[in-house]
Amino acid sequence: GVGIHGTVLIDPLDGKWKAYVVCTPPEETSKDWPRPWVSENAKKRRLCLFESNDGVHWIRPAFSPNGFGNHTTTNILFDLAHGTSAYGSVLIDPSNHKWPYEMFVLRERSTEGTPPLNYPGKLAFYRYRSRDGKAWQLFYGPITKPMSDDIAFFYREPDGGYVSYYRVPGTRQPNEQMPSYETGADRSIYRATSPDGNVWTRDESALVTADDLDHRDTQYNELIPHKVEGGYLGLVSIYHPLSQTQDLRIGASRDGRHWWFPDRRPIVG
Repeated sequence: GVGIHGTVLIDPLDGKWKAYVVCTPPEETSKDWPRPWVSENAKKRRLCLFESNDGVHWIRPAFSPNGFGNHTTTNILFDLAHGTSAYGSVLIDPSNHKWPYEMFVLRERSTEGTPPLNYPGKLAFYRYRSRDGKAWQLFYGPITKPMSDDIAFFYREPDGGYVSYYRVPGTRQPNEQMPSYETGADRSIYRATSPDGNVWTRDESALVTADDLDHRDTQYNELIPHKVEGGYLGLVSIYHPLSQTQDLRIGASRDGRHWWFPDRRPIVG
C-alpha cells in the first residue's frame, strides 16, 4: 500500500536490486472501510522479496515455504502464524561474513524463540538476521521505547551505531477538523540513537513537526536521510488527512538532527 513502506536497495553482495515490501491479498470495499488499516486484510500483511537486475524489471523469486492460495513456494518472508509484518528496514554489512543481512521489522506478535523473545500479541519492532537475505532468524525484540507500534525506519552509522527516524502521533482533540475515522493528530518525526540496536535514546525534541508556515492539514510521516557532502538531504513524506493524500518534500540538515525546508513545495504530490 501507499502508506506501508519497506526497503529498496542494491545488494552489495550480488549486485541485484532487492525490494522488501508489504503485500496483502486484494480486497473490495467491506464493512471495515473507510478504515482499511483495521480491516480483515490488515491482519494479513506480510513482507515479500522482489528482485531485479536493473531496478525496472522485477521478479518474485520463489524460495519460501510460506504458501499462498495454490502456491506452495512463494516470495513471502514470514509465516502469518508469527504475526503480520510491515516497515522492514533491511541493512547489509558485507564485512559480516556470518550474518551480513539485518532487519528491523514491525510485527504483530512473535512466538519464535525462547524468553525474552516470545511476546505473543505484542505489536512492536523486532530484529532479525539472515545469511542470504531470504531465510531470517529472530534474535532480539520487542523494541518498545522510544518507538513503539508506529512508522519507524532504522539505519546503521559509519561508527557501527544505529539511528532511527520514527513517527509519533498526537491525541485527537475535540472539534478538530479531521475525518471521523482518524484517531491520530499532529503527527511528527523524531530521532533516536542506539550503540547496539537494542537500547535506544530519543533526541529531546521533534525533528520535523507542523509550524506556522504549514497548512493546518499537514502531518509528517517519514524522513529518509541521504548523506551528501556537507550534511544530509531528506525525503520527507507528508500526510494530509482532510484530503486523504500524501506528498513528498525535500529537507536539509547539517547534522541529521536539525532539519529545515529549502522549499516547501512538494516534489511529488
